[in-house]
Amino acid sequence: MTELDSPPAKYRYLAERSGSGYRELFVCGTSVRAQSLVSDMENDGLSAQQIAEVYRIPLDAVLEAVEYVHQNEEFLAAERCRSRQQAIAKGY
Repeated sequence: MTELDSPPAKYRYLAERSGSGYRELFVCGTSVRAQSLVSDMENDGLSAQQIAEVYRIPLDAVLEAVEYVHQNEEFLAAERCRSRQQAIAKGY
């Protein structure tokens, strides 16, 4: 298994989502990918506390998502590429 196969760590608030075509992690109990949550936070200039309030999730879940995204940038970039290629192959 290579570093790009999957994220290596276990998380308290993040997990794979059963039935999802995405291999990246989601915030448990939601349909929100960790990467999307962090992108929203960074793009909108919101604090972790503000994102936690907007999404109604624990602040620790947001902080864990930020850590996951920053520690797995290569994996997530490969996943974005894989998803894009799948969409192109399907004609989207």
